Amino acid sequence: MHRILHVTALAVAALSLAACTPSAGLDPTPVVSASRVDRLQARYNAVRPYAEMLLPYLSEARAARLRLVLSGIERALVVAQTAATLAEQRGALAAAERAIAAVEKRPAG
Repeated sequence: MHRILHVTALAVAALSLAACTPSAGLDPTPVVSASRVDRLQARYNAVRPYAEMLLPYLSEARAARLRLVLSGIERALVVAQTAATLAEQRGALAAAERAIAAVEKRPAG
């Protein structure tokens, strides 16, 4: 349970990076290979259906936390895809990767 809360906090922290606006001179090209984002997206796409299957069997509080983590992963992946800086993208990718790993291990918390 603490792991999910920790992962959620990491995902929220990664999302806060999205509030930073890039300076006008930055090149909009991706800063990291899209393949890493694609691999994480594929892992998330694989784990999400199984996590969602568990939702009816969880308590309301745990189901809400799991939905929050899944939402955080989605947002972190969007941030990673649209990042303007390498640091922003790496932060979002790291948060998404940790959250996905936590859901893969124990989606019930």
